[in-house]
Amino acid sequence: MSDVQAFAIDVAYAFGIKPKEIHELMSRELDIEEQITNIFWADAKMRIDYAHFGDVFSFDTTFGTNKEFRPLAVFIGFNHHREMVIIGAALLYDETAELFKWLFESFLNAHGGRNPKSIFTDQDFAIAKALAKSTQLSESLNGDLKDYMKSDLNMDDFFEHFEMVVRQKRDKELEAEYNAREKLPPLCLKNSPLLKQASHVYTPTIFKLFQNECDYASTTIIKEWNCSQPVHEYTVVPLEKVGEYKVLCSPISRTISCSCRKFETFGILCCHALKVFDILDINIIPDAYILKRWTREAKNGYVIDSIGKDVHGDVNLKVTQRYRRLCPKLVRLASRAAEIEEAYALVEGVTKELEKQVEDIAMKFSSVSLDKSKDQMSLGGSEIMDRGEPIKNLVEKVKGLKKKEGRKGQKRCKSWVEQQSRRKKKTSTKDTVRQQLSNVCS
Repeated sequence: MSDVQAFAIDVAYAFGIKPKEIHELMSRELDIEEQITNIFWADAKMRIDYAHFGDVFSFDTTFGTNKEFRPLAVFIGFNHHREMVIIGAALLYDETAELFKWLFESFLNAHGGRNPKSIFTDQDFAIAKALAKSTQLSESLNGDLKDYMKSDLNMDDFFEHFEMVVRQKRDKELEAEYNAREKLPPLCLKNSPLLKQASHVYTPTIFKLFQNECDYASTTIIKEWNCSQPVHEYTVVPLEKVGEYKVLCSPISRTISCSCRKFETFGILCCHALKVFDILDINIIPDAYILKRWTREAKNGYVIDSIGKDVHGDVNLKVTQRYRRLCPKLVRLASRAAEIEEAYALVEGVTKELEKQVEDIAMKFSSVSLDKSKDQMSLGGSEIMDRGEPIKNLVEKVKGLKKKEGRKGQKRCKSWVEQQSRRKKKTSTKDTVRQQLSNVCS
């Protein structure tokens, strides 16, 4: 057994392996003949990932799907290792405004009504530049889908194969999490307090990016400065690049902002801000500039659903975790108390009272029905179910999937933005050739 496999067993299914009794939230929309027109689903792991990493995500409907020729809509985000996480998916009948309204209502309902900060989509040319990374995510996922899925799959096989893709992504996260816990990344400047702090706080992937910014900071100079006000103003200039950046910093409150807006858009301090911190002898990253979503502790904490209950990827794992937290504390307490008669008597008496209280809580808990498989909520003309059974079983409980004729094939359809970008490149090439011919003729 490898170290990675041992680690996977140790944390059970915390980082992505599907538990035996997974609770999947699924929303489906039926027509008057009780045939499914649209399906949205997000399992417990997707909901947990959204709670931790749902501040920014990509929404793409350009994937090839199955023999029903339906658009597959996928909500894709980044985890703290900068790897792809799937936080929701849907099979759609068409792509109308009314349908997208239903889809986003279902999505928000599944994730407890928490709104994201930003959504990248493939429909707006104005965000084409920001979409570049989103498009890479979509292309990457589409490549993985093609490895597992064919255009002639029926619905049961489609769901089974899609889950294989999701599990593959989660296994990669598991391995990255193991590597992050087992070793610290190498430091370029071993005695730098800033880098030492960052290496312990950030995941290895994010630390490398931060360390690059520290390196770039050494290639910048302070061109101008004004320290006459509580908030100092600096003009930072790269030595080997064109341009200058305005940095505002309050040494007292240790707040800083840069005109490049790297922290606001990506979440780590830029080289210009780090240059100013260096001249002010600020040798640690202020807490305000450490985003939890990029740290090793990004997935710590509880996730609450729309009705106020904890969402767990695996209920049995939580029992194991609680046991592991309590056991060492109680063993140390018993060991210490056994050394002194008075302390022993105190613990003995308190233990009896605690046992009674715990039993009372256990009896009260067992009398309340927590069968989530019977929970149902209404959302417009759709049903939303939180069940402990596979999605394909839920699909089978209705009369079928409404047939749809549409685009065929498993290739990913290019979005309007991507098509426009390709046309521009072709036009640019033609113009270049014409210019070269003109120069030759002249």
